[in-house]
Amino acid sequence: MEIEKYMHELLAGRIISFKKSDDLSDLIKRKFRKSIGLPCGQIADYRGSINGFSIHIKEYYDKYEVHLDKYDPRYNPFMHLIKDVPKPFIISAAAMMDASFSVILSMFMILSGY
Repeated sequence: MEIEKYMHELLAGRIISFKKSDDLSDLIKRKFRKSIGLPCGQIADYRGSINGFSIHIKEYYDKYEVHLDKYDPRYNPFMHLIKDVPKPFIISAAAMMDASFSVILSMFMILSGY
């Protein structure tokens, strides 16, 4: 199975699904490294580069999903966060960090006698 023949669809922003029976495992072993991604039910994430494009493969129990990232998080994590990570996730994460900071600050103030 070669992903290159689907590059036109990937460049258009599509997510390509492959059945596990299509067996991407050999390609993954040859050209990809284990990685992490937003938790969406996948059992593993892999990242690699084909023809200079940053490719992200999510492995599920019954399929693989492949999409392009504009930036490889290993080389440019900040731009990957800005351009490739879904905005609702960033907003939620920022809100949780803000809420955590507020709780810690409140606890500090209570314990300090303020």
